[in-house]
Amino acid sequence: MYEPFVVDGRIAFYAERNISEELTVIETGIILSDTSGVDLDNAQYKSVAKSISNTGQFTVRKANPGEKVWYAKAYVIYSDGSECVTLYSDEVSKSI
Repeated sequence: MYEPFVVDGRIAFYAERNISEELTVIETGIILSDTSGVDLDNAQYKSVAKSISNTGQFTVRKANPGEKVWYAKAYVIYSDGSECVTLYSDEVSKSI
């Protein structure tokens, strides 16, 4: 995850992925919450990328963020052929 920024009153969260071609990407996206420690089980918002390419970029914009701090992580769910693994980026945060 890159450092989030504000555009037209919305917080933009941006991530890139570069996953080994030996792995199969099942799902990738960005999750948001107004509490720290966000993961797929407690995210208030989950935005799933349309692409499951092993490389790519994805941006989510949080409209009407209010005065809250919003926390985000990028995630990828992949298979190594024998099991599915969920990998998270470092958490970033931003408020207006």
